[in-house]
Amino acid sequence: MLRIRTLGGSEILVGSERIGPEQPIAFTLVFLLAMRGAVPSSRRELAALLWPDASDADRNHRLRSLLHRLRRLGIRPDCAGASITLRDAAFDFRDLAAPPRSLEDVRARMSLVGAVLPNFSVPSHAALADRIDDARDVIAATATRWLNGALALAKSACDWPLVEQLARATCELDAANESAWLSLAEAQCLTAGQPAALAVIDDYLSRLGAGDALPALILRRRIAEAHASAKRDLVTTTIPLVGRDDALRRMWGAVARARDGHGGAILLWGPAAIGKSRVLDEVGRLGSVDTTRVIRLAARPLHALRPATLILDLIARLLDEPGAAGCEPLAFSTLRRVTATTPNDHASVAPVTEDALFDPLTELLAALTDEAALVVLLDDMHIVDASIWRFWRAACRWSGDRRVLWLFAYRALLESDLGALPEVSLIHRLPLRCLDRAASAALVEAARGQHGRCDYERAFARVGGHPALLEQIVRSDGDHSPSTEAIVEDWLARLPANLLHTLRVIATLGGSATLRSVADRSFLDRFSLGASVAELERLGLLYEENGVVHAHSIWTEAALDTHGGAERFAISI
Repeated sequence: MLRIRTLGGSEILVGSERIGPEQPIAFTLVFLLAMRGAVPSSRRELAALLWPDASDADRNHRLRSLLHRLRRLGIRPDCAGASITLRDAAFDFRDLAAPPRSLEDVRARMSLVGAVLPNFSVPSHAALADRIDDARDVIAATATRWLNGALALAKSACDWPLVEQLARATCELDAANESAWLSLAEAQCLTAGQPAALAVIDDYLSRLGAGDALPALILRRRIAEAHASAKRDLVTTTIPLVGRDDALRRMWGAVARARDGHGGAILLWGPAAIGKSRVLDEVGRLGSVDTTRVIRLAARPLHALRPATLILDLIARLLDEPGAAGCEPLAFSTLRRVTATTPNDHASVAPVTEDALFDPLTELLAALTDEAALVVLLDDMHIVDASIWRFWRAACRWSGDRRVLWLFAYRALLESDLGALPEVSLIHRLPLRCLDRAASAALVEAARGQHGRCDYERAFARVGGHPALLEQIVRSDGDHSPSTEAIVEDWLARLPANLLHTLRVIATLGGSATLRSVADRSFLDRFSLGASVAELERLGLLYEENGVVHAHSIWTEAALDTHGGAERFAISI
């Protein structure tokens, strides 16, 4: 079987034999014949293309010799009189002729895409160069058409890392493809940050000198404004977000479904400073590159005392959005009346119940989502009074067949802490845990390059895979900070008694101990002890290696600080 690779490599394979660009005449002849397939090529024309400066007799002799050499390699063109054909050659780019059917299809075929005929030098004489360029155009157009379909699938699924790969491949094939450059900028904005996205757009404009490239300029302005706003709100960070690809992929998938009219809700939960707000930051960037409307609020202590004020704050934000005037007039006037006060002065107006706000709010949401999908980010929802979840349960159920997605961030150490929240079937729960070793190492490397000299092994032994603690340790070169102490205190205060006891036993034994030695000094039965060790490991406070349990020192020190001297002595003996 004759196989010809044109994307990401230039080679012709038949059995164990190979013809590459280092054999330009043989490669060119087989390539041109195979591209025409069953369409005959004139011997005279081929000879003139390959050897334009030779005499007719010399051309014919060289062509006969080359065909004879190809037959010895196993390539057998059909020579009939004055014409030649080469049938049944398999080109790699023809595998991309059909558009991709799914993201799985895209990922399976991504490896086929690459530069067209790399390392193959175009002949200097014009006639042959034109023929090669025409063939290149056919290959590039086929691959680009497939990539455009793949980009549409990846963007509809909000798989932005895949969008970035596809957009880069498209730009490599077609440096003037504005759609690919804009897709790359969007993906960079959502995976690497606004500065990286702005650099992509500036690169595109500088390459083409496209000062009048209106779509690119509009996107650049939107991203620049969002970046300036983020800097004002102090939500940007120079440390990259690592280890959260699965969470982001699930959230982007939910955004894609909301665009298609299948909204809903996701609860992002985890302990203090684990990165919930940072993940919401990444999702919030959609508003700068996409038609999706993004609204973000954070709960405040006032919302624990007056739960309805959180709803009023949200309504006030929504009323300022384009399209709000399309709301049903009575509902619109009701919402204007109940929010006719300063954001911090809701206590001065007559009390309003959550039930009275539900119907007007859903009318407003329906009007806004006529124009674009809406994503509402609500942070620090552990602060609000538990009674408010009855309202959000109804709102999330209403959103199930509409273009509204609710993303809540909630502080909780264990899933058992979520008992007062709506059922999982209505608000899907997405836990954030400590980073694994690979992600922890990547975070330390990024932070160390900017802030300190603390190496990974030292940092990981100290705090484990907690992202905020890792960054703080690297920033301070191994020292504590007040924010670090607050995080540790919050975690320990939420630990159940069995888990705290187990951590104290391990701490008393020096931070590393066998399970047997822990069992000998614990009042827990073996089943409860095993469950406690497993839960502490899942939380990232310790890890087991070769039968020895190792607790990260920041947790053992804090556990000992909460332990009375008599209790510590009793455990140690």
